[in-house]
Amino acid sequence: MRPTTPANDNAPARPRWVRLPEEARLRGFSTEGLRRWCSARGVPIRQSSHRDAWVSPEAIDAAVEGLPVAGTAAPDEIDAELNALPGRVR
Repeated sequence: MRPTTPANDNAPARPRWVRLPEEARLRGFSTEGLRRWCSARGVPIRQSSHRDAWVSPEAIDAAVEGLPVAGTAAPDEIDAELNALPGRVR
């Protein structure tokens, strides 16, 4: 049997910096939504104006890697409110 490589290995290399609206579309965000997400997680945005903004896909991927794995995130205020609702099954 001949060796195979994962499909991702054959994907074309992404540029280091891409326009923020393009990356937002690819990731299913609005432009402003991705801008806020990046700002909240320390992902750098390069810009010469509010409309001319660039982001690094690698930096976004690194921020995603730093998020907690599902099921291990610490409860927050919303969880406490939901758990306090009558009839809430945990």
